[in-house]
Amino acid sequence: MVRFEDELRVLQESRPWAITDADRAEISALGAELPRLWNHPAAPAATRKRILRTVLEEIVVTTEPGRLLLKLHWKGGDHTAGAVVKTSTG
Repeated sequence: MVRFEDELRVLQESRPWAITDADRAEISALGAELPRLWNHPAAPAATRKRILRTVLEEIVVTTEPGRLLLKLHWKGGDHTAGAVVKTSTG
């Protein structure tokens, strides 16, 4: 019986952390401040890169004549598609 209780304790301790309502509210408040942080004149490029690494899973880029097609895979599972004009090289 002790062995099963130990196994149950280990399983309970290894469960994914559950977000509380207070945590959710705090994260939402931080998210509302993101544009101010991103656009702040004193925010270095390293801070912006850190933000992107936190929220993006990957960026898939494909090329077409004259433009790049982007697909952003966000950490939460959403995807955003976009396109940008290629700059001339050389």
